[in-house]
Amino acid sequence: KKENYSRAKGKIVIAKSLTPSDAISYREAGAIGFVTEMGGLTSHASILIRNFGLPEIVGAKDILEIAKEGDKVIIDGYTGEIYYNPSKSEVSRYVAKKKQERRRRELLGGFANLPSVTRDGVEIPLFTNINSPEETVNALMNGCEGSGLVRTENLIISKNYFPDEDEQFEWYEAIAHRLYPKPVPFRAFDIGSDKYAEGLPKREDNPALGFRGIRFLLEREDIFRTQIRALLRVSKHKNVKLMLPMITSVWELEKAREIIESCKEELRRENQLFDERMPVGVMIETPAAAMIANRLAKKSDFFSLGTNDLTQYGLAVDRNNEMVSKYYDALHPAILKMVKLAGDAARKRGIPVSVCGEIASSIAAIPLLIGLGVKELSVSSSALLESKKIIRSASYENARRVAKKALKLCSAQKVRELLRECDVFQ
Repeated sequence: KKENYSRAKGKIVIAKSLTPSDAISYREAGAIGFVTEMGGLTSHASILIRNFGLPEIVGAKDILEIAKEGDKVIIDGYTGEIYYNPSKSEVSRYVAKKKQERRRRELLGGFANLPSVTRDGVEIPLFTNINSPEETVNALMNGCEGSGLVRTENLIISKNYFPDEDEQFEWYEAIAHRLYPKPVPFRAFDIGSDKYAEGLPKREDNPALGFRGIRFLLEREDIFRTQIRALLRVSKHKNVKLMLPMITSVWELEKAREIIESCKEELRRENQLFDERMPVGVMIETPAAAMIANRLAKKSDFFSLGTNDLTQYGLAVDRNNEMVSKYYDALHPAILKMVKLAGDAARKRGIPVSVCGEIASSIAAIPLLIGLGVKELSVSSSALLESKKIIRSASYENARRVAKKALKLCSAQKVRELLRECDVFQ
């Protein structure tokens, strides 16, 4: 509840579930950790919390009946363990673990200024997912090579209304300026599903399959045009890109490009400066987009693979439903095949392809993605240094051989067994 935000400083938030706006508000109020009964690790709120670098446990059954306000609690985001009113020995053990974690992060700091390249010389640029201008500071300190994704809908979530063109311009300008001359792809408002339902026409029984992403933007052209104009004005710095979410057809891409060209014409008449060649790319996050990737590539300047939604839609598993979380697995061979399909289409057309889903931060999955031919990864700022360490330890050629075997397997479990057996770091 909103009245709880002000009481969150220095506390662990325990709740039935959390929305992205809850996560932002509690973090701004000073919360230091989160536990929820419901939700999945790839829900949008959960992703935000990890980007904040805060510990979180999801799917903690009956937690609200067990924990009481004022209890002393230790949560271990690595193991999923929760300690209620811990003993002195448990407190001492976790104080020691926190010191070890700080030491580990200090050691990782040495990777910040090293190139992101495999042991056999293949460059894998590492970008970071950005949620606000403030996050650019840590991203740059951790050695990011730019942003792979700016979640512009967080501007709406934080304000709880649709900002006008000048408000948007200032927010986008702050991010593009701080990261200049590094590339900054801004994803057009991806609202709907579990992200900001205010102003949407009605409550949907299945919002993940409903009025969201590009569908909302093309219907609410007034909102879309305002965002495009603001981004075009910022694009004068020449490091801005526009990314379109939830594309399922060539028609949607063509219609979006028509609107972009119309906005350009307006700005020309107003003598506004902008990048005439601002790149426009597509999020490959539906099976439909993956299957027609060769056609989308002809009209796109770049691809970004959103593996969180690609997994949700590809496996018919609600990413926010803890009851089916065991079925949600981005290492499923079907998902890997769609990644390769889209990646091959992009490379054939000569356009960049990156992965910005949570799989890009996975220790096990990074070499596999490299082996599948993904040459750019975008991860949360907190995962940048660990990801670079993995890339610098991996062999590209070994990763290719492992990926080829993985595509022939029948389950995510078999893929994991393969990754344990085949050492791509040799």
